[in-house]
Amino acid sequence: MSYEVSKQPFYFLLALFYNKGGLAVALFFSLSGFVFFWLYRQEIYQHTISARGFFILRFSRLYPLHFLMLIVVLIGQIISIKLTGCYMVYQNNDPYHFMLNLFFISAWGFEKGISFNGPIWSVSVEVFLYILFFILSKLGFLRSWIVPCILIAASNFIHFLPHLITQGIFSFFIGGTIYLFYERLIKRNAKRIVWFFAVLAISSWAITLLEFRFDTATMIFNKIPFLQTHHKIVELIPIYFPTMVLFPVTLLALALVETSRGKLGARISFIGDITYSSYLLHFPLQLVFLLVLSNFNLGKNIFYSIPFFLLFFLVLITLSFISYNYFERPLQKYIRRKFINK
Repeated sequence: MSYEVSKQPFYFLLALFYNKGGLAVALFFSLSGFVFFWLYRQEIYQHTISARGFFILRFSRLYPLHFLMLIVVLIGQIISIKLTGCYMVYQNNDPYHFMLNLFFISAWGFEKGISFNGPIWSVSVEVFLYILFFILSKLGFLRSWIVPCILIAASNFIHFLPHLITQGIFSFFIGGTIYLFYERLIKRNAKRIVWFFAVLAISSWAITLLEFRFDTATMIFNKIPFLQTHHKIVELIPIYFPTMVLFPVTLLALALVETSRGKLGARISFIGDITYSSYLLHFPLQLVFLLVLSNFNLGKNIFYSIPFFLLFFLVLITLSFISYNYFERPLQKYIRRKFINK
């Protein structure tokens, strides 16, 4: 752990997010897989939804804010070049990478590195996954466990695709497989076992937090006789445990609790509404803060202060709420009304 990281505000509480924040993308892919298998798998196969309808639905949800933030970052990086002589954070901000971003293919293997609104790479991978998911659903390959399980296994050995895409395939189809399992459980009155999975999810989070904060789980696994002679397996546990155990069990537990209790998710749905907004807005907002504060020569220590941390998230959440309700949602409705509901 570097000194710079340990200085971050609320480090003790948020150490997992500071050190392993990239795992949130794997959770995002798994959640997407679960939701898309739930909402679209059967509808696509049964021709209830067309290719045109499916992609307009996704385009209307994702593209307007993506395009706006792409332009904001472009302007911000031009200003950064004039003020500081260099780009902020992401360096591949040339016309070629602008076109990759414009067509949502900035992480399909054509890029030289992360560019413009950097975090959009995961959404670019998600677009690739939508295409793959639609084709497999249309062909009826996702009606059973077989193809998702093959894709999960094969994604670790597919070398002709970019690593970011294989990572997406791995997590997306884990989420989809969990949905298929959930579907079978609720048909068999899974209310009786909902608390089993809830406890299992809580235990998995405890193991993960202990491992990433104190390496406790690794020490425990090293004491198991079989694993004492298989050190490579122990080394892989912290890598694969979140994606193979923690996230799937968490998704399953939350889905079962929602099914059992009802309307639990509706009470916090506003969080889901602004998740995409906050994800796409957070780097442009950082860029604005960096450009503004660089003119005041306040030094980098201000970024480690708790007041600045709270201010940043207050502004981010406020902007995300405004963006979703007054920009994304109206445009989404307009596009769908114009191109689907003719």
